[in-house]
Amino acid sequence: MATYEKYLKEKTHPEEIVDLAREILELRKMLWLGHGHKGIYGDDGEMQCGECMTEYGFYDWRREPIEEIKSKIEATNLKRLLERAKGSNKNG
Repeated sequence: MATYEKYLKEKTHPEEIVDLAREILELRKMLWLGHGHKGIYGDDGEMQCGECMTEYGFYDWRREPIEEIKSKIEATNLKRLLERAKGSNKNG
């Protein structure tokens, strides 16, 4: 069980659960704003990015399961590293 799931089960007061949901949303917002693309869209409370659909295979930072976001970003970064390594081998 993930640590946050255990933490959530220990919370018994609704206001604590609401606070935790706000924290999670704030962390998602920080990831979304800092992920490096210029195609972000959020003027109506959404956290979307048009560039992410082609780069990561998703665009909705608010609703996509966090494990999916994490795994797709890790896979993309690994792909970029491998491409750079291949490129530097050709030049070297």
